[in-house]
Amino acid sequence: MQQIIDPTSEIVAQAKSKFERISGRLIHLLSFVPDDKLGWAPSPTARSPIRIVAHSALASRSFAGIITGSMNDNMPSIEEFFKSIYAGEQRFTT
Repeated sequence: MQQIIDPTSEIVAQAKSKFERISGRLIHLLSFVPDDKLGWAPSPTARSPIRIVAHSALASRSFAGIITGSMNDNMPSIEEFFKSIYAGEQRFTT
């Protein structure tokens, strides 16, 4: 059974505040990465800084769709979810 959460509730306000704080911190930390290192990764299986940001943005967009109910008709399986995030990350390059 799906539970509807009032968008004006305290828990939504707390989650939004935490998300904004974390997003701001991620952007702040990214500002310390030199442009020529945005695509660098320490190993072939590790994410580069630009892919970390892409992963965060794509996952956040998906979670927002789940939370707002806009993905209810097209809810992916967990495998499809991660495959979609990974494919989206690949589009971000320097």
